[in-house]
Amino acid sequence: MNLIGSKYFMTIVQSKNISLNRISKSEIECIAKNVLRYLEHSESDVIICFTNDRTIKKLNRQFRGFDESTDVLSFPYKEIDIESGRLYLGDIIISLEKANLRAEKKGWELIKEIRLLIVHGILHLLDYDHENPKDSNQMAIKQDEILNYLNS
Repeated sequence: MNLIGSKYFMTIVQSKNISLNRISKSEIECIAKNVLRYLEHSESDVIICFTNDRTIKKLNRQFRGFDESTDVLSFPYKEIDIESGRLYLGDIIISLEKANLRAEKKGWELIKEIRLLIVHGILHLLDYDHENPKDSNQMAIKQDEILNYLNS
């Protein structure tokens, strides 16, 4: 994997053969920073990793027991980084292949799908979930609220 991000606020990792050429690192950082600011976690750090369907399927099987690819996985840590003193929320893994397919299917730009997946991933890092109808509804409401904020 090639690190293409900064050491402190956010590290963006990209697997081999995955190209972010249509989306800039600064766009991704801006989305994440604004989501964290909205959620009152502007002093927190995350790692965002873009990968392919094969790799995310392997991770989904290994860590969640589901032998299928998915669009986004979140791995919460919630530890204080010794070097920076900042709260490290965790890792967000995004399948760029799945994001491209969904964006095409929905008829919108890839950045819009990436925005949705970053919001969804950060909410998972902050303990939002969709395992039951009540939690799913709360997460959907919060996700829509944040997306509206980002689009305003």
